[in-house]
Order: sequence, then structure tokens, then C-alpha cells
Amino acid sequence: MSASLLYDSVLVGGAPDTPGTYYVSATVTDGVRSATTNAVPFRIYSGLETLAERFSQLDTETADWDMEPYEIPNTGNATVPTHLKNIYGSHESGVYGQIGSGAKAYDSETLTIPAGADVTIHNMKINSSVRVVVAKGAKLTLVDSVAFGPVDVYGTISGKDATTTNTVTLHDGATMEDLDLNSHAHYLTDGSVDAPTPTSPVAVEGAVTVRGTNIVAGDVGAASLAGQNAIEMKPGSALTLAEGSSLAATGGKVDYVYPSNGGHGIVMGEGSKISGPGTLVAQGGESYQGKAGNGISGSGVVDVNELTATGGDSAPEGFPTTSGRHGTGGDAVSSTVLVRAKVLNATGGAGENPGSNAVTPYTPKAEDQNGSGNGSGNGSSQGSDASAGQGAGNASQAVQQAKKGKAAPKGARATLPKTGDGGLIAGIVAGLGGVIATATGVIHLRRRR
Repeated sequence: MSASLLYDSVLVGGAPDTPGTYYVSATVTDGVRSATTNAVPFRIYSGLETLAERFSQLDTETADWDMEPYEIPNTGNATVPTHLKNIYGSHESGVYGQIGSGAKAYDSETLTIPAGADVTIHNMKINSSVRVVVAKGAKLTLVDSVAFGPVDVYGTISGKDATTTNTVTLHDGATMEDLDLNSHAHYLTDGSVDAPTPTSPVAVEGAVTVRGTNIVAGDVGAASLAGQNAIEMKPGSALTLAEGSSLAATGGKVDYVYPSNGGHGIVMGEGSKISGPGTLVAQGGESYQGKAGNGISGSGVVDVNELTATGGDSAPEGFPTTSGRHGTGGDAVSSTVLVRAKVLNATGGAGENPGSNAVTPYTPKAEDQNGSGNGSGNGSSQGSDASAGQGAGNASQAVQQAKKGKAAPKGARATLPKTGDGGLIAGIVAGLGGVIATATGVIHLRRRR
């Protein structure tokens, strides 16, 4: 290789033969005088290093690492050392290091964030050959970085200006915390021909917790591609919005191609539920003379402190149209999704056929609200007749029918709600008159202090 001096910089060029660390200095001669600069390390890599090898060479005291080399095509199924807090592809937005390769087989190697690790990856492209696994008890934060391959989260995922072209799957026990995630699944590629185009950037499997401020946006669609859904809830999954948290999910809109459909903000699988004292915002994607996305679609339950659900507009005002038709606006919430919120704002999208503002109310069962209906049907120390107890089902049924002013089933054992509400107790007593008359000793009313 050759070296030359340009003003105050040393330029080194050529093709190195042997990897290693070399020290480069410059000597300037002017007549009989000469001066030599300090020597600086110049590192040459073979390109065959794996990320696992590079991790193993780091000092255990290293907390911040500028990744070298800046492109590592093979992870070697690497596990991030728990002492690392920051991994930099660069320190400048728009200049990226690269892990993995789009030329290798899709999802053929792993990068694992192990339990006990709390690491932030800055300005990095994690290519589609790599599956990122965030283990239970670990936290990964992506800052101005993109994941082209799948991301499996069992611990905590966070991010700022983070992008995916694949799917971040939140598994049972995972936490989404202060995550700002955009999808570019339709337009951004690392060159892989095997990588799939997912229907949403985030999928929820199992019970997942939401903390802090979170924003998830589906990608724009065009031609035959609909706008992406932002979040898809698998059947039976659950999202819990913690106190003070918020989650905003925006379905992808579409380009000006006729006709095109917008993506949904949230798609709920059968038996899925979103609940908790936090705030949920769901926005359907705009369409171009087709069907705009719903704020919330599918079938499930939403039971939160505050909900704002808005259907997407079809051919929004100011957009050009070719036929005069404006398509169908998205519904705020599908009729098959049950909703309860202390603060509720539901607005259908605009269109030739406007979307619906209506929501189907969710009314929890009595046993979900106050824990009644938990009797076991066995005798108690209060002198109750064990033969009169019929278990949890009859107890719940007795309370429910008493509230409606109906007589309880014969032989039913009542479990009174622990509310201290005299009016409610009086109503239950009246409704259970037949039971009290025929099952003396089964029910004992006690004054609550």
C-alpha cells in the first residue's frame, strides 16, 4: 500500500495483502530539517471476521464500541456481551455500519441479546440474513437503525427512528417500551430475493406489556399492494397498556393508483384483548378510491382508559380523482370489536360511502368486575349446608338474576359482592327471598364496617 500527505491528513491507498494492525506516520523534510508526526493505528481486516469473533476480542470493561470493521457479513450466531451498552455503526445519521448480508440466505444466522443485557444499536443496518432475538430479561434499543430480517422479542424492545422491512414479533412476556417504529417493507431492500413482505411490522403473540410512548406505522402501498396494517394481534393474545403509557398505531396509506386499499391501524384476532389504564390511538390508512383502513379491525375486546379510533379517508380532500368516485371510508372500529373506554373518540373516514362512527360496547361479566361467582360449593365454618352449594356457576347466576329482580335457581348458593352497597344488598336479598326461605342458614348477612 502507499501513503501520501494531503494538508494535515495522511491518505493510504492500495490493496492490502495481510490483515493486521499497522502504525502510520508521516515524515516531512525541508532541507536539513525534518519532522515526524505521531503514529496512528491503521487496521486492515480480511472480511472473513464474524461478529462473534469481534465480540470475543473486546475488553470486558468496554461499554461503548465503534464496530470494526464497519461491515461484518457473518454474525457467527453472535451473542452481545452484557458489558456492552452501545454499538455504533457510525456516529452520523445516514452513515451506517452493516451486520449480515442480503446476499446470504434469509434468516440463516442469529444475533442474540441475552438476559442481563441492555444495549443500544446506533446507525446500523441489520441485514436479512440475520434473525435478532431479544431474550427474556434483555433489552434492545434501536436508534436510527433498520432490521431487514425478523426480530423475536421475549424481553424489551425500544427504539427511536427505527425501521423494519420485516416483522417484530412480541412473544408472551415481552414489553414494548418507548418504541418509535416505521415500516418500509414495500420500498426498502438489502437485495435479498428470499425475504418476505409481511402484512404488518408488529405482531403480538401471547401477553405483552406496553410502557412509555409508542408509535408504530405501517408502510405505504401501491398498485396491487394495500397499505400495511400497523399491528396484528394473534388469536388469544393480549396487550396491557400500563399506567401513563400510550400506543399509536397507523395503517399504511396508498399511492395514487386506482383502486387501492388502506391498511388497518390494529387487526385483532379472535379472543384477543387490549386493556389497561393507558391511551390507545388507532388510525386507518387512506385509500385512493378503494376501501380505506379501519382504525381497529378484526374481532376482540378493547378495554382502556382512553381510545381514539379513526377510519382512513378514501380519496382525501385535495387528492386528484380519475372517475369522480371517492371510494369507501374506513370504520373507526369494526362492529365485531367490543369497546369500553372512559374517554372515547370514534370517527369514521370520509368517502363516497363514509365509514362508521359506531362502536359495539363491551360490558364485562359480573365475575370479571367484582370477583363474585368464586364459591367452591363446599360447606363453610359459618354453618352452611354443603348440599345447598352448587359451585361457582350457580353462585354467579344467583347474583345476576337477583340484580334483575328474578328468583334464583332452586338450591343456588349466593356469593354477595363485597361492595358495602346497602341498596345493592337489599336488591339481592329481595331477589333471593325464595332461596332464603327454603335454604335457611345458607346465607348470612353481616354488617360491613
